Amino acid sequence: MKYRSFFICIVLFLFQVAAEAKIYGPKRYDSVGLLTYVSTDFYSTNENFDSNSSVAGLNSGHSYLLIDIPFGIRYAIAPLWSFEAELKASYAQSKSSDVFTGGERTNSEINEARFSTDMLVETNGFDLIPEFEVIFPLKKNSASTDTVMINEGVQQMTGKLHLQTEFGQSDFFSYIGYQIRDSGRSDLVPWSVGMGWNRQGSLLGFRVFGFQSISDDTDKANPFTREALNNKVNGGSLKFYSVNPSVISTEALWFFKLQKQWQFQFNLGLDLAGQRYSKGLFGGLNLVLDWGEKQRSLRQRPRKEIQQPQGSGFAIEPETIDFKEDTNESSDQNYFKPPPAPRVRELRSTPIRKKSRTRVSPSDQQIQEQMDDVEMQIELKRKKK
Repeated sequence: MKYRSFFICIVLFLFQVAAEAKIYGPKRYDSVGLLTYVSTDFYSTNENFDSNSSVAGLNSGHSYLLIDIPFGIRYAIAPLWSFEAELKASYAQSKSSDVFTGGERTNSEINEARFSTDMLVETNGFDLIPEFEVIFPLKKNSASTDTVMINEGVQQMTGKLHLQTEFGQSDFFSYIGYQIRDSGRSDLVPWSVGMGWNRQGSLLGFRVFGFQSISDDTDKANPFTREALNNKVNGGSLKFYSVNPSVISTEALWFFKLQKQWQFQFNLGLDLAGQRYSKGLFGGLNLVLDWGEKQRSLRQRPRKEIQQPQGSGFAIEPETIDFKEDTNESSDQNYFKPPPAPRVRELRSTPIRKKSRTRVSPSDQQIQEQMDDVEMQIELKRKKK
């Protein structure tokens, strides 16, 4: 057990395997930062599935009720990688009509701590989300337990691989995993398949899920000790501490956003079939407050493929096609208008006057005057000598 657990932990760590969501729907990675949540989940039963998958009612007057209040944080370190931590407080009540051990029993305490990490691997057609979580019980169950059981009471390590995609406005989400439980409990294979429809910030869907034991409990040959303890403290319910349990359940999901940061998640379901497990009704309310910085749309990939003209040289993101600029701002939008284009003066061409090339010949009188001037200058030069 120790070496097997160590080997699986190493493998899952290398693949950055991730944490499960509080209510199982399509996982979203649309913000980076802190997310907080608090939930209230209930489970009520007065029937069990026996080893032959038949429904057997508890003894007359027997019943079991469980209310869980998990509260935790989820921190997105990067757009595709997150860390999660959670504490769970619970209240349980059992009723029994046995003469010696009967009566009403109650128990309430903080009983579990959960830590996990997750990473999103995107492809063109679907998303793969490996996940890993470790649950540490703050109180363990044993044959000497004398209070109502409010959890399985053993350390658990779970690795899963989620696959999810979209078809139009519909979501498909599923996972399959492997769970190791301490103290000689049987190993389990958890699984889930679900569909959802998105309508204006809300999701309405359903899923079928469960788990199957794939190894034998150490008390398989002697299950009567477990059954006697459940009859004593849990009103006969096999919700916890049963030998090789298996179950198939279904539930309806409704998620919607009240504001940008607030999200409400409702679930309501029942157990359909199983072996050595309780058959009951369950439901819950989960309140999520997202403090993170939004990175992109809640949709993981565009719903429509946009065909670009050949040779356009650029692509339009499909998520921005419905973008519309908000012009109802309180500030004056004139400050953000581009400056007017400078005015260009028109240059008018000025006609160039062409010089006349016609030559006028001098008259005879002008020629004679020029000759007289030349002779006079020559005569004056002689006198000076």
